[in-house]
Amino acid sequence: MNEVPLGSVAEILMGTAPPGETYNTVGEGLPMIAGAGDYGERYPETKQWTTAPARIAEAGDLIICVRATIGDLNWADKRYCLGRGVGALRPHSGKLDVSYLAHYMTMAKAKLERFGTGSTFPAIRRCHLEDFPIPLPVLAEQKRIAAVLDKADALRTKRRQAIAIVDALAESAYQQAVSGPDVTYQRLDAVGEVITGFAFPSESFCSANGGIRLCRGANVLPRTLDWNDTAWWPKTQTDELNRFCLAARDVILALDRPWISSGLKIAIVKTNDLPSLLVQRVARIRAADSRMNVIIYNAIQHADFMQHCRITETTIPHISPKDVQSFVVPVPSEKAMSRFTQIAASLDRMRCRMLAQAADLESCFASIQSAAFAGTLFPASASAARSQPRLATGATR
Repeated sequence: MNEVPLGSVAEILMGTAPPGETYNTVGEGLPMIAGAGDYGERYPETKQWTTAPARIAEAGDLIICVRATIGDLNWADKRYCLGRGVGALRPHSGKLDVSYLAHYMTMAKAKLERFGTGSTFPAIRRCHLEDFPIPLPVLAEQKRIAAVLDKADALRTKRRQAIAIVDALAESAYQQAVSGPDVTYQRLDAVGEVITGFAFPSESFCSANGGIRLCRGANVLPRTLDWNDTAWWPKTQTDELNRFCLAARDVILALDRPWISSGLKIAIVKTNDLPSLLVQRVARIRAADSRMNVIIYNAIQHADFMQHCRITETTIPHISPKDVQSFVVPVPSEKAMSRFTQIAASLDRMRCRMLAQAADLESCFASIQSAAFAGTLFPASASAARSQPRLATGATR
């Protein structure tokens, strides 16, 4: 498929910061997009306005981050002032379909990020967007591709929304369990044991054949253990390491860099995660009553745990095991705890199935996307796409 410079088929506006004295929070002037912090799921959710906008995005434009989170997109649903962290892409009528452009720029985000420079925040310049190559079939083909990708993306969105509903149900069940009159509050180390892992020397790591998985901080993600990058320890050298063996329903918490953009790095061990051994800088929480593990798991994910922890940052953010031990958790009644454990287990099974389906949808979408921009999504029309004349870099805009 022929490629053309983005600047030959779209107007590119680069934002600039208005004078500081023109900012306000009472809605005077135009809403201002300073950067990705003002993005919503699809449309901007701005916090400031300005009475002296210099660069303005119109409804229907694509808003693109040009600083820090380079390539992130939002759609302009009305007029906005563009701050210096963003720009706007406005396709030329009859040449480029905006939905097609949005899908391509999303897929090509990593490619655009490579142009970023800067010591504090990476940023791209106007020329990087103007010269950025995009595949350009005829307009009818662009619209056809965009329609297919829109439908496929809608399926991904519905699955994410369904997972969010399951999460909301789990949170509601938790709040009900810990809100009764019989709830008491105790330090975490009064209801369970908190230990950190062993410093396994890397020179003794082995292959998967004949080894046991090591649960490192890199394996702990929000609400799941990820074994894509796994280190292994010889089974023949585990005699003195029983204390660090994990068991089903253990709560695992990464102590280094514990909070990432998708949440707290905490997970509950499942049977398919076993056998595995705990590594240093990762905490294992094991309550005397295994039902209490689920309560602890939910309690730690709330904001008051972050407020409780005195995170140290000598080189990287770190939670102290003492902070985990001293955190106060709710202890429901026997009846409430049993009921919540059953509900939580049922919802977790449902969530796992949905996550597997979501992963399949992501894989399918990536394949469709790749074929679309390679010109092979509609094989019968591929020859027509190849026959379109190439636009020169210096074409009139």
